[in-house]
Amino acid sequence: MKGKIRLGGFKASSVADGPGIRSVLFFQGCERQCNGCHNPGLQPGKGGRVLSPSAATDWLVKECHNRKLTISGGEPLEQREGLMQLVDALSALNFDICLYTGYETEQVPSEIVKNLRYLKTGQYRKNLSSTKRFVGSDNQRFFEIIQGGCTPCLREI
Repeated sequence: MKGKIRLGGFKASSVADGPGIRSVLFFQGCERQCNGCHNPGLQPGKGGRVLSPSAATDWLVKECHNRKLTISGGEPLEQREGLMQLVDALSALNFDICLYTGYETEQVPSEIVKNLRYLKTGQYRKNLSSTKRFVGSDNQRFFEIIQGGCTPCLREI
């Protein structure tokens, strides 16, 4: 599905998916199949709505009023090319972007990280439930990304 992204939903307002009041864009599809997944309806790779990253950007400009957006899923990194195009476009429009992924920090491409403000990494593990903010299990990590210099600096929150 080159040049397209499959979206499973949108939430206009949330305080649980990153700092502040944010909108949440849910990508459709996740092959990880974590036991106890918070969004099992987003696991199938079929369904949802297929858009080009530019059409999704145009739609988000209208729907995400405060320009604070969390991208979740499913697993956004399974649609890496479209995700990169989307965060590039949104970043150029001064969106404050948070990415939730089950991948580990070092597996998130730097081309994506350079456009983020926040990043949640790590696969959900039901047996490691957490009381930390913005994560579901204790193995997961939540970072604020400080941009500047050659490479972004990740500060764990």
